[in-house]
Amino acid sequence: GQKGGQSRAEILAPARRTEIARQAAVARWTEGGIPTALRDGVLVIGEVEIDCAVLPDGTRVLSERALTKGFGGKRGGAHWRRRTAGEEGADLPVFLSAKNISSNLPKELVVALTQPIMYRPKSGGRTAHGVEATLLPKICNALLSLYERKLLQPSQEAIAIQAGQLVRGLAEVGITALVDE
Repeated sequence: GQKGGQSRAEILAPARRTEIARQAAVARWTEGGIPTALRDGVLVIGEVEIDCAVLPDGTRVLSERALTKGFGGKRGGAHWRRRTAGEEGADLPVFLSAKNISSNLPKELVVALTQPIMYRPKSGGRTAHGVEATLLPKICNALLSLYERKLLQPSQEAIAIQAGQLVRGLAEVGITALVDE
């Protein structure tokens, strides 16, 4: 058996061996169809801390729970009532699930957010719902647009203010990363 594996490896092209090894690593890190993060940590943007992870396929995700907390949201009763009733917006992160917000978000953003990426943090714990990291600026810009168009309730304006702070923080992180690169 061992000889056969070695012989096969010798005749395969290096690119094919690399691909086989990559597939094996993904299989090792994926249990029951739910991948375990290769790396996880905390993304600090300004004063906000958001749990994040890198999955075996290279996808970068932010924890939906930490993202909700970062926007100052809590899982309130109204969200669960909407989810139970099957109302529009109930499958979105809780801070975006109110009808006046969910009905005014760009459709492609809604589609992406209603399909959370399930993963297991490397550090252990329960299965987490992830949001693709590249969606954060889009979420912030959508909330700021709703604020500018006066479509938010007074009680929701804090979410828009937080979105503005996150966008400014992302700009600072972005310019540093560009210079470093």
